[in-house]
Amino acid sequence: MDHHCPWVNNCIGFRNYKFFMLFCTYVTLECLYVTMILFAGIVGAVTAKQDIVANGTTFEYVAVFCLCLIITMVMMGFTGFHYSLVMRNVSTIEHVEKRDPSKKDADNPFDQGARTNFEQVFGKNPLFWFLPVTPENQSGPHPILDGVHFPIRDTQKKAPAYGGQGGPLGGYQSPGGYQSGYNSQGHQGMYT
Repeated sequence: MDHHCPWVNNCIGFRNYKFFMLFCTYVTLECLYVTMILFAGIVGAVTAKQDIVANGTTFEYVAVFCLCLIITMVMMGFTGFHYSLVMRNVSTIEHVEKRDPSKKDADNPFDQGARTNFEQVFGKNPLFWFLPVTPENQSGPHPILDGVHFPIRDTQKKAPAYGGQGGPLGGYQSPGGYQSGYNSQGHQGMYT
């Protein structure tokens, strides 16, 4: 379980985390769209050659714009925060637990790198990332992920920046930190 969400009146976890993220993304984009439309109306009224009449309609328009602007900023922060959790492969509960100073620097063995972490939630096919369909790694007769067992990386090494196995050649991480698919003699494989 990641957390209980009062917005959708359900617990957010493995099977519905993508749909929660899409819900947050859609709400954020819609708020941004409405705020921009209202802003365009205000700019149009201010730049018009006519006097602005201060009545109930004008007050209502400005009040709705201010409310939408506040909600948009909150939603952008909230959605951005949850995307950062996805990229680090950390649940909301794990994030809150890391506030404890004794756990602050603990390594996350489930962090596979930003891209692989993202694909664990949204699937491998970019065409379906922002559509409300179950990711292929969670469905079908033989799902890759089951919601109970998750891949872990070697905790002795830091996760690659973008989820690749080693460097651009798909090699290993040498003890000195250099990533390569070739050993010191120029042969592909483990170093000697």
